[in-house]
Amino acid sequence: MKMQRRAGLRRHLNAMLAMLLATFALQTWAEFPERAIRLVVPWPAGATTDVAARIFGDRLSKKLGVGVVVENRGGANAIVGTQFVAKSAPDGYTLEFTTSEPLTINPNIYKTLPYDVEKDLEPLAFVGRTYFVVAAKTAFPANDIQGAIALAKQQPGKITVGSYGIADMFLGSFESATGTQFLVVPFQGGGPAITAVLGGQVDLTLAASFSAAQHLAGGRIKVLGIGSAKRVQLLPDTPTFIEQGMAGFEIGNWVSIHAPRGLPERTREVLRQAIEEIVRSAEFIERGRAIGIEVDYAPPDALRAFMRADSARWRKVAREKKIEIE
Repeated sequence: MKMQRRAGLRRHLNAMLAMLLATFALQTWAEFPERAIRLVVPWPAGATTDVAARIFGDRLSKKLGVGVVVENRGGANAIVGTQFVAKSAPDGYTLEFTTSEPLTINPNIYKTLPYDVEKDLEPLAFVGRTYFVVAAKTAFPANDIQGAIALAKQQPGKITVGSYGIADMFLGSFESATGTQFLVVPFQGGGPAITAVLGGQVDLTLAASFSAAQHLAGGRIKVLGIGSAKRVQLLPDTPTFIEQGMAGFEIGNWVSIHAPRGLPERTREVLRQAIEEIVRSAEFIERGRAIGIEVDYAPPDALRAFMRADSARWRKVAREKKIEIE
């Protein structure tokens, strides 16, 4: 009888232990998130990425039931904000909503960086693509890409282009593809560059479609073409470079979400599921198109592989054009 009582007690204790472990597992899962999440945008407020981050952050807040604070940490071609995220605690409460510059371009043009993309950052999701347009001042003689190319060949090094960060790389690709040479006028970002076009200080710039669309309606600039594979909802009357005879030529950026490397597995899974549901939603896709982002979700592994290929692409351009920043 004593043996039976002991066996019964043992079974009872084992059952209680199993229940306690299951309860602990549920509590551990529920621990994230307990407080507000900081969504860092390494660009100034008002840019396409910033607007998209606020749309995303609002939906993430509703999905997880905590506040999501969008924090703009611009500076040094997105280095400042990306460094901040890379050095933050890997607890899921600091995320980065960013573009390609700090991830696949900066590592190939800066001699040193205060972060290592592979070691310090953890990809969470590819969000979508944005496309660049060639924006011209209203007095510019050409009205399309082929006209601009013809003028540039007639006046090598004379037509001025407001350039900055990623635009330097795209301009290099454009010159190589068309056999042209422009006079580069450096700016701190896309905003100041398009402002210079509006004021007539420079002839052209490469601008995000969302930025250009805001000025196009008022007739303050001309848009000569867009670097997408097909026409986009935001600028339906703007022909692509491909339509204008530049076969296979696309220029644009892409948007993704990252965290400091080393997230706990459960935290990573909570974030991954929430992000995928948001980005795949019809509402987010439509809101993205309205600001010039063609939403196209991809999971972490696919994003990681894409980044490595994109980095190799920019490494080639940087070497060909001898682009290097101290």
